[in-house]
Amino acid sequence: IGMSPLAKWLAAEIIPNLPDSLEQLDLLLLTVKKDRSIRADGIHFNSLRYTNVALGAFVGYPVTIRYDPRDLQEIRVYL
Repeated sequence: IGMSPLAKWLAAEIIPNLPDSLEQLDLLLLTVKKDRSIRADGIHFNSLRYTNVALGAFVGYPVTIRYDPRDLQEIRVYL
């Protein structure tokens, strides 16, 4: 392109859309997603079982989970 990446960035005058909060930024960075279903005893993933009292109302529902592959202590669950 005949210019450095920084020069191209500055020439484009692009204003990035920044998330409104750190939590929204965190969600954007959780790029790995998997489909699962909610069982009576929680969500099973990667030989682990994730539970929460809020999941009880959604047993049998298909969900998408998003997670950080470097830290499997927590997953995000989306209907």
